[in-house]
This record gives sequence, structure tokens and C-alpha cells, in this order.
Amino acid sequence: MNDYTRVIKLDEEKGRKNYENLLKNKLLDEICNISKSISLKDSLKEIYVYTNSKTYIDNKPSRNRSGRVWILVSELKEITRVLTLGQSIDIIEEIKKLTRACYEEYLHYNQYHEFYEQYEKLTFYEIKIDEYLKMMHNVSDIKNDIVKLIYDLGKEYFVEAEVAYTTSAMYWNYCNSGMDRRMYDYIKS
Repeated sequence: MNDYTRVIKLDEEKGRKNYENLLKNKLLDEICNISKSISLKDSLKEIYVYTNSKTYIDNKPSRNRSGRVWILVSELKEITRVLTLGQSIDIIEEIKKLTRACYEEYLHYNQYHEFYEQYEKLTFYEIKIDEYLKMMHNVSDIKNDIVKLIYDLGKEYFVEAEVAYTTSAMYWNYCNSGMDRRMYDYIKS
């Protein structure tokens, strides 16, 4: 693995505890599992099942163009690590693409296939953005329309950056010109 993406100073034990708290507080919904003992077809089937679940529907953003946040977690010899996160307007298509990348070898560099080769199991989750913000930051119903719009436009970037930081995501990186960079700088300071 190259480590050009490591922007976060790793504290693996603290990161693992924060990840476990996300699970314990039911802020993560499992999308699919990936391993050498699970076929690509079966992983894609798990994604399909997730898209038809109540959980997927309940996580729908309040505005159509708001994004959703996913997290990729690895397991090796019973040690769990958060690898990376992302936000996407179309989370299902992105997870399908990344799942295929895990199973397929390309001629050029493919970080997700390297994850597949290196770890026993990979799991994609969706972070329940609104529930996360309510639990971690006491965000309640916002009445002002402009404030609500600003909140809706920025919440996934904030959650992505904060969860990446607090879980010590090993390979997460922000977009240099993007909102996630500004959120990461704010959280870090």
C-alpha cells in the first residue's frame, strides 16, 4: 500500500474504540461484505438486498441532491480497522463500483483490490448522518429554512471528515479544493 493518502495521524486503538462506538450506537448500517470466501455475485446481492431495506429508505437525505456517507472497514486476525470513507450522491452505484474493484485486478494501480488481497474481510457500511449528528452534536430540528439548507448542503462533508478523523481512517484523504478539506481542517484545529 502506498501511504500518500495518510493525512490523519493514526491512533489505531482510539480509532477502533470510536468505530466500535458507532456500531454500538447503531449509527452504521451494513451494506455488504467482501472476502475471498464470498463471490462478487454474492456481495452485489447483499447490496441489492440493502437497497430494498427499510434502513436504506430511512437513511434517505432530506434533499434529493444531498449525499450519503459510506465507510470501509477491514478485518485481519480479529483486528478491525477503518480504511477509508467517502460521500456520494449515489451511494449504491459507488459501492457497486468499489465492490467490483475489490474483486478485479487491473493493469494499473487499484487500491481496493489491494485491500481485498491484504485483509480477510472488508465491510461497507452507510453512516446514518442525521442520527450521528443528533447523537454526537445534539443537532435537533432546524426551523429556519436558510439554516436548514446550509445544514443539508454540508452535513455529509462534516460527518465524513469527523468520522475519518475520530476513527483514524488509514487511507482516507480529503479533496484539496473541497468541503471535506475545510471540515477536516476545522475538526483538527
